[in-house]
Amino acid sequence: METTAAYYNGNTAGSVQVPVSLQGSRLGYVVNGQDLWVDLGVTTMRPPIARGAWVIELGGGAELHIDDERITSRLASQRSGFIERLEGAWHWALISALVAITSTWALLTWGVPIAAKQVAFALPEDISSRMREEGLGIMDELFFSESRLDEEDRSHVTTLFKKIQSTHPKFESYQLEFRYSEIGPNAFAVPGGFVVMTDQLIELAENEDQLVAVLAHEVGHLYGRHSLRILLQNSTTAVLIAAFTGDLSSITALSAAIPTILMQAKYSRDFEREADEFAFDYLDANGYSDEALSKLLLLLEDSVGKDDSEVPGRFSSHPPSRERVDKD
Repeated sequence: METTAAYYNGNTAGSVQVPVSLQGSRLGYVVNGQDLWVDLGVTTMRPPIARGAWVIELGGGAELHIDDERITSRLASQRSGFIERLEGAWHWALISALVAITSTWALLTWGVPIAAKQVAFALPEDISSRMREEGLGIMDELFFSESRLDEEDRSHVTTLFKKIQSTHPKFESYQLEFRYSEIGPNAFAVPGGFVVMTDQLIELAENEDQLVAVLAHEVGHLYGRHSLRILLQNSTTAVLIAAFTGDLSSITALSAAIPTILMQAKYSRDFEREADEFAFDYLDANGYSDEALSKLLLLLEDSVGKDDSEVPGRFSSHPPSRERVDKD
């Protein structure tokens, strides 16, 4: 089967018409009186865009452009590999798209949290300490000022915190910080080992049981490294690089995001449940009321409004407090 094609030599922009013939999987063409052949099974063929010509790459930038339907229909049959079949089958294209979407969803839903947990618990102490100091330093600049509590109140709460620390060797590195803040009553578990309580939350608590409950709850968050895991989960690229390469040095750069995570991000229900269970276990084991945490959260709701959506800061992430009271 013979026709003509546009030949481009790869050196100039212009083309010349040359005779071509197709014999099985071999395409012959004549350039400057010389008979040349190309094996279509090993050369690159580019199908046309819209109504354009088929392009046969000859090497060195040279190409044949063929638009004779008698030849191009045969070229299409030569190009019938797996990828080409996919391109010509819409249902396979749809399946491929669904697989890609499902894989991405699975990675974000399960893969990233698993990787974040792995990185969080593998983080060296020096990096954790640096994140803790830098994170709290930024929060001090944005939200906090020096505590206005009297020394007696601070000493009392510190004693309660130290009793919780004494229950596990890993808690010894945790630190309690007091701050005054315009955000009102609140408490935070800062990645790296700080529990921050505002003066207003301490003043809001009606009794020692409620103070112990919130301290134990925040220690539960630190023990599970929940705030650090939330920080990492919101930094997908960093956590995946750290998880797969083992290079954790770049994690400290996330310190600047700690205030945003603590003030706006919500803990998952699983994280809240773990911290609740830790607090309830401690309360039960030490003779405190296991309703103390729920009742403190109700006081917090009442101090700012009846709707949980009005609760400021990270306490808005807690499951509805009235549900907790019913559960207790």
